[in-house]
Amino acid sequence: AEEMTQEKIDEANNAYDSAATKLTFISMSDTEFGGGEEGTDTTEASYNEKNYRLKAVADWAASHNFDVQAVLDNGDVVGANSPEMNAENFPDATMLLASGNHDIPTLFGTVMDINHKDDEKWFYPDAETGKGNIHIKINGYDFISLDYWDYTDFLKTTLEEISSTPDYDPTKPIFIQTH
Repeated sequence: AEEMTQEKIDEANNAYDSAATKLTFISMSDTEFGGGEEGTDTTEASYNEKNYRLKAVADWAASHNFDVQAVLDNGDVVGANSPEMNAENFPDATMLLASGNHDIPTLFGTVMDINHKDDEKWFYPDAETGKGNIHIKINGYDFISLDYWDYTDFLKTTLEEISSTPDYDPTKPIFIQTH
C-alpha cells in the first residue's frame, strides 16, 4: 500500500473544492464543553476557551467556498456550551441534534425549546418524551437522526417509508447519524 502523504491529502481536498455539490453539511460529535450553569464565569470561560474550534471549522468552510446548509451534532450536545455556538458560527444552517449518552433526553429538549421551539431549522429531541428520532429532508436528501437510547424500530420503519415512495432513488444517499 502507498503511504498517505500531505500532498495526496491536499490533492484530494482540492478535487473536492472545485467539484459541483448539491449539499454541504458538517458533522461533529461530543461538543459539550463542560462548565457550570448558564451565565456563570465557568460557562463563559469554557465558551471563550472552546468556541474557537467551531469558528475554525466555519472559517475553513468559508475559505473553501462551502455553503454549509446543515450542521449535524451526533450527541453529547447539551453541556455548558449549548448548541448556540453552532448557530453563531453557521447562522443559516439547519441544525440536526442527536442525543448521546451524556445528554439527559427530556432536559435536552427542554433546554432547546427555550430558544428554538418554533424555529423551523432546529431539530432535536422532544422536550416531553425525550425521544430524539428524527427524519427530515434537506435539499431533497433524507437525513435521519437516531436517539441514543431507542431507535431500532424507528430506523426500520423510516427506511421502509423512504424506499417505498414513488420517487425513491436507490443510488441517492440517505444520511444517518447516531451517537
